[in-house]
Amino acid sequence: MHDYTKYYKPTKNDVVLDCGACVGESAMTLFRHCKQVICVEPDMFNLFLLYKHVRKLKNMLVVNAALSDHRGIIRFFRSEPEFSCDDNAGCVMLDKIKYRDLRYSFVVGDTVDNIMGYLYVPVVDVVKMDIQGSEVSALDGAVNTLKDVRSIVVEAHVVNGMSTSGFIVDFLERHGFVVTVENNEGDVVYGVKK
Repeated sequence: MHDYTKYYKPTKNDVVLDCGACVGESAMTLFRHCKQVICVEPDMFNLFLLYKHVRKLKNMLVVNAALSDHRGIIRFFRSEPEFSCDDNAGCVMLDKIKYRDLRYSFVVGDTVDNIMGYLYVPVVDVVKMDIQGSEVSALDGAVNTLKDVRSIVVEAHVVNGMSTSGFIVDFLERHGFVVTVENNEGDVVYGVKK
């Protein structure tokens, strides 16, 4: 797991948006003591374990959705490995025979801005985003939410043969963040408000 709190340490008063919460590892370890943690996860296998892990934590809210730049039904593809998320700890091992039938599903997709509106969350302080290549469209759908965000960390991925890190850096700088890129098994882009 990346050190998502390297450049900003969340406080007990922070509202955290965990985009791509997987099974809740970041939410439970890094953000457990924050005021509120909104965990967004589209994958049904991860979602099952996410609910199980955070159900007793009163500050955790789970949203089953894929993040995008628009509202609608999205064809959600699972990654090829045998696990339904990157970190093997607590992830669901998929039977290879059944996995062929489960490579994708259809999920509700929406923007960060819309979801925060539905939840009546006026301000998000911290964003962690690891959404397997959908970060470009998700950031485009988060412009209003990002106005108040103090810290964001986005894991870049390769889409159509190109890393998304260049777009992420440009996007965050245009929205008032001081950006640092670290490469440790892939680019991780950290942004802190000026």
